[in-house]
Amino acid sequence: MRPNWPGRRSGRHRRETMLANRYRWRVASIMFCGSALGYIDRTAIGVLGPLIVKDLHLTAGQLGLALGAFSVGYTILCLIGGYISDRLFGPHRVLLYSMLLWSLFCGLTAVSTGLVSLIVIRLLFGMGEGAWSPVLNKLVSRWFPRSEQASAIGFANAGQPLGAALCGPIVGMTASIYNWRTSFVVVALLGMIWTVAWKFFVSERPEDNPRVGYEERHLIQTKRQLDVSESDSRQSLGKTLVSVRVLAIMLGCFSYMYMTFFILSWFPSYLVSARHLSVEHMAFVSALPWTVGFLGHSSGGFISDKIYRRTGDSVGARKWVMCTCTTLTALCVMAGYYATTVPAAVLLMSLGVFFLALTPHTFWALILDTTEAEKVGGVSGFILGLASTGAIFSPVMTGYLVETTASFVTAFILAGVVSLAGALIVFLFVRRRPDAPAGIALPSVSR
Repeated sequence: MRPNWPGRRSGRHRRETMLANRYRWRVASIMFCGSALGYIDRTAIGVLGPLIVKDLHLTAGQLGLALGAFSVGYTILCLIGGYISDRLFGPHRVLLYSMLLWSLFCGLTAVSTGLVSLIVIRLLFGMGEGAWSPVLNKLVSRWFPRSEQASAIGFANAGQPLGAALCGPIVGMTASIYNWRTSFVVVALLGMIWTVAWKFFVSERPEDNPRVGYEERHLIQTKRQLDVSESDSRQSLGKTLVSVRVLAIMLGCFSYMYMTFFILSWFPSYLVSARHLSVEHMAFVSALPWTVGFLGHSSGGFISDKIYRRTGDSVGARKWVMCTCTTLTALCVMAGYYATTVPAAVLLMSLGVFFLALTPHTFWALILDTTEAEKVGGVSGFILGLASTGAIFSPVMTGYLVETTASFVTAFILAGVVSLAGALIVFLFVRRRPDAPAGIALPSVSR
């Protein structure tokens, strides 16, 4: 029989304690998988667009309307999803219902028979996904200390470009072996599997979860709350929503959504119609930018939090990352159109997606940095709801421009200009609250 040495027992105890103190990152890993599934589902129609257009006898403009219908439903639920998580059900339950609904309607895309049915299903599909991001932001505010929140958001959302990268091979190969309708059923089933893990391993708050150790609960509870001034705490939600700071963050997020959905919705079709790739080749080539984007999403939050811990200026750290990277995204995307070869165009688009992927966490971190906890869901939903109109205008406007000009050049330039305008607005109008402390370096929090 092996002796139970005290040193052996204490070593095992230390390992168990270390694992217990990192359970919040296991929760973030499940969020990561959910974000990946969301982008597999929503990107599938862009990859399968050429096949759907042929089968349902649609024009480029009509496909743009169907793509935009998703964003209409998405916007509606964005506006109220965060408020519901603040006041009614809580973020854990809202995210569970969100995944169930969008997986259902993603699968029902397979029964579309024409433009009208496709628009209706995409509208309901978008409503299912609409609550995801603002409510995810709310859950991060509960599960992570403030100095880790941008890192957690960046890591959780890193699943998005990975999902977009995996989407091409998964749905493209499924469609080539079976048909495009089967592809939607396959990705819908993946979402249903995710809900089981979410139900049993994640709770509304870390203090409600028996898998979270005492030290970790204490760390989160003492470090997660934002210190707000008395005037801020008395301010109504309505006044907070129309403040210059919130509206500027919303416009910056609008520019991000416009560029993201321009690339998601139309870059695959651009490769087929303008660069003359086959659907099979396009399915793999279109995955390259999002594979690179995964690296940006994974590192952006950690870079922002590192700058914050060094300077003590959380707002300045988020703005520096957002404005610099959005500008570089615009330049790469506009240059990508004028590339003379397919490899050069894909390389420039990949760089653009990488810089783009470094930015989304900044909007959510700015909300957490400047908003009291009781309003995080409502403010997040308001910002993403209005910003999501960029996801409506982008595919619709691109489809219109391509159909009327028989070229992608105007659409590429417009996407770049919108991104540059968003960076400028955030740079000029997002400011730290006058009462908030600045310039104090913060200690790092161990993962």
